[in-house]
Amino acid sequence: MRMFRLLFCTFFLLPPLLAEEVEAHYQLIAPKDMEDEIVKRVEEWMKQNLHYDVRVQRKESWKPGTGDNLIKALLPETEKDVIVTVILSPSLDPLEQHAFVDPERRVGVIHVGGLVPAIEEKTLRRLDRQAMRIVGFALGIPPQPIPFCCLFPYRSLEELDAIGRGFSPPAQALYRKQLVKHGIPLSKDAKQRLPDVKNIKIPKTPPPVKAPSE
Repeated sequence: MRMFRLLFCTFFLLPPLLAEEVEAHYQLIAPKDMEDEIVKRVEEWMKQNLHYDVRVQRKESWKPGTGDNLIKALLPETEKDVIVTVILSPSLDPLEQHAFVDPERRVGVIHVGGLVPAIEEKTLRRLDRQAMRIVGFALGIPPQPIPFCCLFPYRSLEELDAIGRGFSPPAQALYRKQLVKHGIPLSKDAKQRLPDVKNIKIPKTPPPVKAPSE
């Protein structure tokens, strides 16, 4: 009888520790016929700089459209535990925007056609910057006054090519702060690598400019 009670407790009363937990992650959506080099480049850059896993979805090709319309068509509902979704659209934007961000849904679209006329290091770096800009603005980080930060305002491709590809230290601290604000658990890597906003001097937000990606 004592053995039966022990077995009952072991199999029926213990909490489901072995249940698989879905961790916070980023989502990258791209059409199946997009060049793997482009998709892999953005995926790896996001992983390296955002300190979370990036899960890629390859979907059937879609019709060109504005960023807002593409988001409605491709992402009718936001999935659980997705921090920010980045959509790689191969076409040019009808409004000639390089990217579009919807902060309320924490999703953005990169219009690859207007940024990468040919695959080369210079043009691929534009995607690095836009992916980081989408994440920053989607989480509520304001534009930064530091030129080597990817969140620095720009007005042309030439200016985009001149700014940084990642977050500056103040932007990293704000990124960490916004993750916590949105209730997103910090990954082990994020805890170790992202500075606390208490220890960083945050510069004033620069005045707004009319930029292709704003």
